[in-house]
Amino acid sequence: MKLLNTNFSQRLAVATVGIPIVGLILVGGLLPLFLFIYLLAIISLFEISKMLSNVNLRLFPNLFIPLALLIVYFVSQAEPYIRNLVVFSAIIVSILAIVVMYSNQLHLNKFFKNVCITLIATLVISVPLSFAILIYQLPLGLQLLATVVFGIFSFDTGAYVFGTILGKNKMAPRISPGKTWEGAFFGTIICLVTVGILDMIFGLNLNKFTLILVAFNIACFGQIGDLVESYFKRRTKSKDSSKLLPGHGGFLDRIDSMIIVLPTIYYGLLLWA
Repeated sequence: MKLLNTNFSQRLAVATVGIPIVGLILVGGLLPLFLFIYLLAIISLFEISKMLSNVNLRLFPNLFIPLALLIVYFVSQAEPYIRNLVVFSAIIVSILAIVVMYSNQLHLNKFFKNVCITLIATLVISVPLSFAILIYQLPLGLQLLATVVFGIFSFDTGAYVFGTILGKNKMAPRISPGKTWEGAFFGTIICLVTVGILDMIFGLNLNKFTLILVAFNIACFGQIGDLVESYFKRRTKSKDSSKLLPGHGGFLDRIDSMIIVLPTIYYGLLLWA
């Protein structure tokens, strides 16, 4: 009954349409995936800009639109040393993002602050999403990426459903009151089962250790990415990143789990598989 009182029907309707679309993009080849990742990055950055407007800040589209394209291309297509340099830079500026969020005391010029935040946001969004393309380019990459993406979907759905029905112990009430430890536990179980089933369907033949690591990576790092976005929404006085996806919020609300999961899965697969 508690579930029926939520926006679950809207979430289900969007998922019913969205999952087949994602599936078609994945089987469509490298170019559709590249364009889709770039589009996701651009939409998410526009959503971030709208959220920042609540605190009198903004992103510059004429800067992040071409920059996101360059980042997605270089991370997914350039030599490993260039990719690693970009990734390292993204980590550094992510740390600087914390300073910028509290930079009211620094008395920075507003234009300079907006430029800095535009660069930071573009790196933080575009670099991790580019790892979807890198995973796709691995042996059995289509199957691996589909397993990761639908593993994330399964965790989010399981955590939402069981958190709504059984959730009592709040995970981080000041940041995201809706998230519970019960939801995270059952979401992890469902994710583990989903990854195991997809492994058999796709013939990945991942060993049990790798399967467990992939599932727990999705559960742990996906939850961290979700909490980070929830914190950002609180800082910018926003309920959702947008209303583009009824019941879900915006595109940023859907990809926040991927921000940390995709890079860690990629490097993990290079080590584990």
